[in-house]
Amino acid sequence: MNRGATYQQLRSHLAYLKLSATAEELPSALAEAEKQKPGYTQFLTELLAVEVSATEERRLAGRLRFANFPSTKTLEEFDFAAQPSLDRRLVAELATLRFIEEKPTPG
Repeated sequence: MNRGATYQQLRSHLAYLKLSATAEELPSALAEAEKQKPGYTQFLTELLAVEVSATEERRLAGRLRFANFPSTKTLEEFDFAAQPSLDRRLVAELATLRFIEEKPTPG
């Protein structure tokens, strides 16, 4: 099978499996692989990471739509001047979620 036919078959497989982010990334990933010459496992890992990331983003967007929040707010948008008693550094520290990793284990 020639290179063009193999490429088209790969695109067909990706479309059939509904791996649209991977299909979109494929041309640039192949071009980069020609330059960098990664191993097969590394190439596949990097290519599929694109699909995993796109899937996570779609799922998050779906959950946010389902939650039906009236608007989206982030900590960066929070007006600390309107709430001067709130410790900005404490909020920033809590936002790192480091306290979860530092949680003491029972026993």
